[in-house]
Amino acid sequence: MSTTLLVYPTAPASFSKTHFTPTVLASPTCNLACSIIVLTPDGTHGGAPDEQEACKEIVVRIRKEQGKGVFIILWSEQVSSSAVQRTRWQSIGVNMITCVPMHLTSVLSTLHTLLTLPPTNKMYPCPYCPACLPLEALQIHLPLYHTQEPNRKSSCPICGAHTRYLAVHVHTHNTEPIPRLPLFALVVCIKDNKVLLVDEVAGQGWWIPGGGVDPGEDFCEAATREVREETGMEVELKGVLRIEVSPGEGYPRMRVIFYAEPTSTSPPPKSIPDYESAGACFVSPTELDSLPLRGREPVLWTTYLQQGGIIHSLSVIGKEWARPAIGS
Repeated sequence: MSTTLLVYPTAPASFSKTHFTPTVLASPTCNLACSIIVLTPDGTHGGAPDEQEACKEIVVRIRKEQGKGVFIILWSEQVSSSAVQRTRWQSIGVNMITCVPMHLTSVLSTLHTLLTLPPTNKMYPCPYCPACLPLEALQIHLPLYHTQEPNRKSSCPICGAHTRYLAVHVHTHNTEPIPRLPLFALVVCIKDNKVLLVDEVAGQGWWIPGGGVDPGEDFCEAATREVREETGMEVELKGVLRIEVSPGEGYPRMRVIFYAEPTSTSPPPKSIPDYESAGACFVSPTELDSLPLRGREPVLWTTYLQQGGIIHSLSVIGKEWARPAIGS
């Protein structure tokens, strides 16, 4: 396969800062032999239907003729800002959807490194495409190229173990496992009446950012860390929506659900896939019914806030033996 980068129908200005000199396709019927392609369906006509259809035809052709070894980027402000459209394009085989110049230049730099690595003594095959890479490169390649692979058991090319989400398993290879606590922090982040949602890995659907509390963290620290890892954004926690306790005999757990807003200096939502998520997007309440959701929390909490639900003070979350704050 060629290591060239193709573009259709126009090249974003961001290419001037990358390692690649893009080849602009004259038409969607041209030879598509490449390792990376950037499609710009917004084009010069604001996303005309014929441009979008031509880009979709290219995606389908590449996946049919070359499989999953080609990295396909969709450069589109329209699609990037719509979780519904993002889901549709990903379903036909697009790897990454963005309109953020620094995200595009960053991923192209990573791809250039992956595609130009010299062979080493230990090379591991990707189970999804023809790539064969050193361990460190495979740890980047798997979630970047294949973050939407279904969450079913696969055989690890490194150790042979059967695991449900291969990218996470490979990412943590040779690292000490972090003890898992039955404590979780979830965040409902609102901006302009839209809720920040995460496009979960392995096609699990959209959900609010959140995850487990690590040893040594408090709930607030875990909440902001999870938002940063899964969405790329910085948020300010404004309050607590609910503290949930599930006293199950086999697996008791506790969840704290926070209300937050983006900081004034926060980066935009992430668009580079990794083992944490495929990306993130602000979603309007009217879009929620059209999205595949991992759980009902996005609908539950946006409805709660729309109806004037109480946001409790952060002071309800305190450290053991700490003096309670009066009037907070």
